[in-house]
Amino acid sequence: MGTNYYAVKKKPRIVKVYDEIHLGKSSCGWKFCFQEQEQYHNFEEFKDFILNNKEYIIKDEYGREIKPQELLDLIEKKQLE
Repeated sequence: MGTNYYAVKKKPRIVKVYDEIHLGKSSCGWKFCFQEQEQYHNFEEFKDFILNNKEYIIKDEYGREIKPQELLDLIEKKQLE
């Protein structure tokens, strides 16, 4: 079983382009599986997007908001498994 994580636009637009960006999935026993997007192309750009983008908040697939550093901590932990 796993959990998907999304960057969700704080103020949705009428034309819903990039209002929700799939960041990746965390599954039990597996490394974090990143979903490639045009907003970032490597882990450094991903971190910058997560930490510094003020237009989006991070939510899991159940609608719970996740702080950016919490997601990065989860990813770091998963990479060591």
